Amino acid sequence: MWNEALNKRLGIEDLDLYGILVENERQGITFDQLLTIPEQDD
Repeated sequence: MWNEALNKRLGIEDLDLYGILVENERQGITFDQLLTIPEQDD
């Protein structure tokens, strides 16, 4: 569930936590910023 929510916030799918951290850095946002992005349920 954790990874699914982070994937959705980054606009990606099916990455594990390591992949999420790499993508997070690639997009130029910090992990703290990623955690504060509001959920978009639609």
